[in-house]
Amino acid sequence: MASADRFKPYAPDVQAVVRLEEALPPDHPVHPFVDLVRSVDLAHFATPPGPKGEKPYHPHALFGILAWGYLHGVRSSRKLARLARQEATFAYLAGGGRPDYRTLARFRRDNAAAFTAVFQETVVLALRLGLARLGHVALDGTKLKANASKHKAMSYGRMQQREAQLKEEIARLVEQAEARDATEDEEYGADSDGYAVAEELARREARLAKIRALRERLEAEQRAEQGLPDGAAPAIADKEQRSFADGDARIMLMKRGAYDYAYNAQAAVDREHGVIVAADLTNVAPDVGHLPGLVARVRALRAVAEIPEAAPTTASADAGYFSADNAAEDGDGLDLLIAAGRDDPAAARSTAGVYPADCFGYDAGRDVWVCPADRPLVRQVTAPGTRGRPSKHRYLADPAECAACPLRARCLKPGEHRRVLVAQRSRPTGAMRFKLRQPDARRRYARRKAIVEPVFGQLKHARGFDTLSLRGLALATGEYLLACLAHNLGKLLRVCPLPAARPAPLAAA
Repeated sequence: MASADRFKPYAPDVQAVVRLEEALPPDHPVHPFVDLVRSVDLAHFATPPGPKGEKPYHPHALFGILAWGYLHGVRSSRKLARLARQEATFAYLAGGGRPDYRTLARFRRDNAAAFTAVFQETVVLALRLGLARLGHVALDGTKLKANASKHKAMSYGRMQQREAQLKEEIARLVEQAEARDATEDEEYGADSDGYAVAEELARREARLAKIRALRERLEAEQRAEQGLPDGAAPAIADKEQRSFADGDARIMLMKRGAYDYAYNAQAAVDREHGVIVAADLTNVAPDVGHLPGLVARVRALRAVAEIPEAAPTTASADAGYFSADNAAEDGDGLDLLIAAGRDDPAAARSTAGVYPADCFGYDAGRDVWVCPADRPLVRQVTAPGTRGRPSKHRYLADPAECAACPLRARCLKPGEHRRVLVAQRSRPTGAMRFKLRQPDARRRYARRKAIVEPVFGQLKHARGFDTLSLRGLALATGEYLLACLAHNLGKLLRVCPLPAARPAPLAAA
């Protein structure tokens, strides 16, 4: 047998005192990450719970563990608690503490609103350090699966049906219980329990209360959406569903064509380094209604960065955001580019065999509408509005140009020239279509996918953040903002100085 003297001593049970900071390489990214965590204003956080009889854990320690975990695809509070005991980087972030999974889970839940403010701090810091410049931001949305199962849900029609059934069953059980109690009183005496149906009755009453609460919540939501007073009966389709596990989640179409309970995660991403500059989470599936809120945040950031009006921010969005109201957001510091959903207008035709009006673009500078062949239609007559309807303008094409147009056969019958009748409210969408046909706008819009989609890919696939852990809109929003701020902290590590030169807290700047 070989002598053990040939090797260095092997003593895994030896006790050594090593500073965690020294146990990690000096160029390890956790060092600047700790400085970023320390720069977060403590006023944002609720006081975390501490071990029994001891002071609470420092909020920076708990926040650092969560943010580092989300940055590296670890979201389970149990896994994070175990890593804080076993893995050097998490132990370093914990500052020597050993928080259990309940402490981490409660801190994440109690500070859902605080993560919005911290996310905003990361955006402002990214602007100061030049990681985000607001030259071009791309908007998009993605669906995140809710922490709810389709099998723990019920439609409105089924709620009403099941409520009626449970009421009948409860009434029948009460009658049976009273009859059996009377029989048993005669047989065993009034003081004997005998056989009762109390447990079965309690189970049905609890189920009835749960269904009734979900139905009343759904009716209240629909009354608010329909502008009805309290007590009024809203119009609700029988197939409208709600989840017992997460009443705020909604059935949405997911990426692979299946339907599931989910939330709509919105983001505006800066072109420079992929920093998320605006984010939100809602339970409204269509993207179209989310654009005003996102661009309002971008405008607010422009004011923070003191960007002049002469240098507008390009904001690009896909056809899911296209509407007259959204197109009207163009301007005021933003050069908005929203796809109309018809990349090739010449390929679209109405059921009548001619190009519909939405194939035409509006050139506000010349007050003309432009056809798919890039020919102008000039305004001729203003038709007065009737019965409260807005007035419409008639635009006519040059008959000679129509006669020689190569697209004539796909647009007109022989001997005709094109005319369109459009309302004034159609101008914003027409102007957006015309803008997207210009070479410079098309070139800038073509970059949209490469700006925003990689960020969603990093969040959902590289880090596994495709399903939310927390339930309810407020808590789910906080978790999404936690994932977004962790993403931004990862970007900030590229330029954050090493521990020798820590950045000052934003609150003190």
